[in-house]
Amino acid sequence: LTVPFDEDRDSRHNYRSRDRTMLFNNREESRDKFMFQLRAFQEIRGTVLDPAQANVYISDIKIACQEMIQGLLPGNFDWFSGLFTDLLLQIGLVAVEETDKDVLKQVADKDRLKKLHRRFTVKGGQKNRSIRKLEDKNASTTSSSFGPEHYFSGHQEFFFIFINAVDSYQFGVHLSRRLVGLIDEMNAGADARGFEDRVLKLQMLSKFLGMLVFSPGWDLSTNGSGGFAGNTKASGAIDADSKESLAYVNCTHPIIDVRKYVEDGWRDCRLIVTIPWVVEYLRMATWDSISLQASYYQKLFAILRSIHRILGQ
Repeated sequence: LTVPFDEDRDSRHNYRSRDRTMLFNNREESRDKFMFQLRAFQEIRGTVLDPAQANVYISDIKIACQEMIQGLLPGNFDWFSGLFTDLLLQIGLVAVEETDKDVLKQVADKDRLKKLHRRFTVKGGQKNRSIRKLEDKNASTTSSSFGPEHYFSGHQEFFFIFINAVDSYQFGVHLSRRLVGLIDEMNAGADARGFEDRVLKLQMLSKFLGMLVFSPGWDLSTNGSGGFAGNTKASGAIDADSKESLAYVNCTHPIIDVRKYVEDGWRDCRLIVTIPWVVEYLRMATWDSISLQASYYQKLFAILRSIHRILGQ
């Protein structure tokens, strides 16, 4: 884990006045607190713990994150959103736990490891047979079958926890703007080198942007019953409050014009770049039934269905 450093942004020599020195010291303190909680999270997820015990540690991390954001000076929110996204791009796609390949590299006697593996899988399996029906791995599942946290695994879980825990409007605004800028920049990239990595990072960034945009409207008690494409016929008539909320949503403009990105991707034959991150962005609307029924997103779903139909012919 490498702490991002930018000469113009992070060098102490650029903060000579009294006010700017105070700003710099606050940055140093806030960064250290954030990194400490990130490393604490890595230690928790990298260790086999009882779920209840792990939840206690995660609760402590949430409290510490809230204290950190409360101590952040107003002039440092934009800087911190930059640090947040830099770290997210650096480790967001990295697994917290060691992969099987990493473990094998550190094992000298692989034959003994195989014997140990057989003892755990064969003998243990015979003694501890489950009476529950095995899950059918081929069974189809939808986004609404899970909560939003299901889609933030590995290191992304920490960043998801942080955003939820601090619940900061200032931080959310600055982070949203930065995510939109990064998505626009990456989506426009034409270099074939590192294409797969770029698409994966676009999916990750758009997922967090979707979380910031749609989470205020999440109703997790319904388990996403609104459906991914906003099937209003299945949900029936919505109540008066929902109708009023929908009318207000239809008066607003989205922070990112996803529909334009899809239309441009179709025109420029770049859907292979655009569609994956658009889907991840829209996935976060699964639990926001009001946004799903908004005219903007209904038109977007119609475009996506048309593209799917044309490409399927």
